Amino acid sequence: MISGAPQGSVLGPILFSIFINDLFFLFDKSSLHNFANDNTISTSEGNIELLIKSLERKSDIAINWFIINEMIVNPDKFQAFIIQKK
Repeated sequence: MISGAPQGSVLGPILFSIFINDLFFLFDKSSLHNFANDNTISTSEGNIELLIKSLERKSDIAINWFIINEMIVNPDKFQAFIIQKK
Protein backbone atom coordinates (compact mmCIF):
# COMPACT_ATOMS: atom_id res chain seq x y z
CA MET A 1 0.00 0.00 0.00
CA ILE A 2 1.50 3.31 -1.09
CA SER A 3 -0.84 5.60 0.86
CA GLY A 4 -3.97 5.56 2.93
CA ALA A 5 -5.20 3.14 5.57
CA PRO A 6 -6.74 -0.27 4.96
CA GLN A 7 -10.52 -0.37 5.09
CA GLY A 8 -11.75 -1.63 8.45
CA SER A 9 -8.57 -0.67 10.29
CA VAL A 10 -8.67 0.79 13.78
CA LEU A 11 -6.48 3.70 12.77
CA GLY A 12 -8.43 4.57 9.58
CA PRO A 13 -11.25 6.62 11.18
CA ILE A 14 -8.80 8.57 13.33
CA LEU A 15 -6.59 9.41 10.36
CA PHE A 16 -9.65 10.41 8.30
CA SER A 17 -10.85 12.74 11.09
CA ILE A 18 -7.44 14.40 11.24
CA PHE A 19 -7.31 14.67 7.44
CA ILE A 20 -10.65 16.48 7.08
CA ASN A 21 -10.27 18.64 10.20
CA ASP A 22 -9.56 21.86 8.26
CA LEU A 23 -12.75 21.47 6.18
CA PHE A 24 -14.82 22.57 9.20
CA PHE A 25 -13.10 25.99 9.30
CA LEU A 26 -14.37 26.90 5.80
CA PHE A 27 -18.00 27.32 6.86
CA ASP A 28 -19.00 30.57 8.54
CA LYS A 29 -22.63 31.21 9.49
CA SER A 30 -23.34 27.53 8.85
CA SER A 31 -22.44 24.16 10.31
CA LEU A 32 -20.74 21.12 8.86
CA HIS A 33 -21.60 17.81 10.51
CA ASN A 34 -19.60 14.70 9.74
CA PHE A 35 -20.41 11.06 10.38
CA ALA A 36 -17.94 8.53 8.97
CA ASN A 37 -17.58 9.69 5.36
CA ASP A 38 -20.91 11.54 5.13
CA ASN A 39 -21.05 15.32 5.51
CA THR A 40 -24.05 17.51 6.19
CA ILE A 41 -24.12 21.29 5.77
CA SER A 42 -26.79 23.17 7.68
CA THR A 43 -27.59 26.86 7.52
CA SER A 44 -30.49 29.29 7.84
CA GLU A 45 -31.56 32.31 5.81
CA GLY A 46 -34.46 34.77 5.69
CA ASN A 47 -36.11 33.36 2.57
CA ILE A 48 -35.98 30.32 0.33
CA GLU A 49 -34.04 31.97 -2.50
CA LEU A 50 -31.26 33.09 -0.15
CA LEU A 51 -31.21 29.65 1.44
CA ILE A 52 -30.77 27.89 -1.88
CA LYS A 53 -27.97 30.26 -2.94
CA SER A 54 -26.24 29.85 0.42
CA LEU A 55 -26.38 26.05 0.27
CA GLU A 56 -25.10 26.09 -3.31
CA ARG A 57 -22.14 28.28 -2.27
CA LYS A 58 -21.38 26.06 0.71
CA SER A 59 -21.60 22.94 -1.46
CA ASP A 60 -19.20 24.49 -3.97
CA ILE A 61 -16.75 25.23 -1.15
CA ALA A 62 -16.94 21.62 0.05
CA ILE A 63 -16.61 20.19 -3.48
CA ASN A 64 -13.55 22.37 -4.18
CA TRP A 65 -11.95 21.27 -0.90
CA PHE A 66 -12.49 17.61 -1.77
CA ILE A 67 -11.08 18.08 -5.28
CA ILE A 68 -8.00 19.94 -3.98
CA ASN A 69 -7.43 17.14 -1.47
CA GLU A 70 -7.83 14.49 -4.18
CA MET A 71 -11.02 12.99 -2.78
CA ILE A 72 -13.92 11.75 -4.88
CA VAL A 73 -17.22 13.67 -4.71
CA ASN A 74 -20.51 12.18 -5.89
CA PRO A 75 -22.96 15.07 -6.53
CA ASP A 76 -25.69 12.54 -7.39
CA LYS A 77 -25.87 11.75 -3.68
CA PHE A 78 -26.39 15.39 -2.65
CA GLN A 79 -29.79 16.09 -1.10
CA ALA A 80 -31.41 19.19 0.35
CA PHE A 81 -33.97 19.33 3.13
CA ILE A 82 -35.75 22.56 3.91
CA ILE A 83 -37.39 22.94 7.29
CA GLN A 84 -39.45 26.01 8.11
CA LYS A 85 -41.54 27.14 11.05
CA LYS A 86 -44.78 27.43 9.08
